[in-house]
Amino acid sequence: MTVEDLWAMDRIGSPVVSPDGRQVAFTVTRHSMEKNEGNSDLWLVPADGSAPPRRLTWNEKSDSQPAWSPDGRRLAFVSKRNEDDPAQLYILPLNGGEAEPVTDLPVAVSDPRWFPGGKRIAFLASTWSDLDDDFEAVGERLDKRKEDPVKAHITEDRLVRYWDHYLTDGRTVH
Repeated sequence: MTVEDLWAMDRIGSPVVSPDGRQVAFTVTRHSMEKNEGNSDLWLVPADGSAPPRRLTWNEKSDSQPAWSPDGRRLAFVSKRNEDDPAQLYILPLNGGEAEPVTDLPVAVSDPRWFPGGKRIAFLASTWSDLDDDFEAVGERLDKRKEDPVKAHITEDRLVRYWDHYLTDGRTVH
């Protein structure tokens, strides 16, 4: 087995079973050696295997973290649509139609969860404790940090970086 073989393999994400137990939503990630990146899309398959999986999204960037609505008619998911924009929350009606954006925040969202009535969704987003949910101020602070020529990361914590992002900017997940 070579590196090329590993990059050529589709990778299946965590399955999420529908509320009635009849369907399973999951992600499939395909990697490109040329672009040096992966792209995930949402897929759906009957839980009993009576039909082949069908692809739900064809986004050029990644779609991930599917979450079923309590009635099983919609999927909430996190999607990165543009290179420079953070991932946002979308809802896809499973009876047809396009995914609709729910959030437009200056920070990425993650881990969507439906409330039991299906009218509200909770999710995580990083912000500074002094700004809390003032996302206009969060965006302004992020812009100032991008423009700042000093890119040093200072911390007394042993956790400096996690995968592709630093943990030294003082933000916490809310």
